[in-house]
Amino acid sequence: MSATASIFRQFMMSTETISSTELGSLNNMIASHRRFMLDGGRLVVQIDTWQASSSTFLTSMEAAPCALNAELAPRHYRATFTVNYKALFPSDHRHYRADVFKASIEQCPTMWVNGDKFEFGIDVLNLAKKLQIEWANMDAVMEKCHHQGVVGSGYSRSDFVGVLAAVDAAWAGFERGYIMKEREFTYAFVDALSSQDVQLEEL
Repeated sequence: MSATASIFRQFMMSTETISSTELGSLNNMIASHRRFMLDGGRLVVQIDTWQASSSTFLTSMEAAPCALNAELAPRHYRATFTVNYKALFPSDHRHYRADVFKASIEQCPTMWVNGDKFEFGIDVLNLAKKLQIEWANMDAVMEKCHHQGVVGSGYSRSDFVGVLAAVDAAWAGFERGYIMKEREFTYAFVDALSSQDVQLEEL
């Protein structure tokens, strides 16, 4: 084996080696995922314990990609959020929220705002489906690791990084589409109220 090939092989082995810190984050994510699945996972979102176990898992889901240095999808769109939304998403970091995830599960095509019906549209629903597809892939990885362990699962470091990055990209896409559309509904409602106020003043 040439010196160049040996160095390349060592480099590849080092980049695929999961450190103890990374392994700890993955094991924590796997454990919280198991609790989340027992509380309904993506299928049952109405039981009392779902919110807590979902939030716990989402927290571990933020920590693991940070430990693994997985790619973070751009979230520049948050700069256009209202003050209330900026309080919920104070930076361009992941900030996964159970209510956003729940919306992607339910995929409700409409929203009622003070008696007025608004349509999310096919684009937002497709983004929700995309997130659910990537999430299902992650579920499969987490379940295999739960039964066989991280090392025994056969997944490499790049496998975990790829899965987490794919979920994050799909999450950011849905978050942007869903919240921007929800904001449109709110603005439309406020504009309607303002119009009514003007008409009342003219009477």
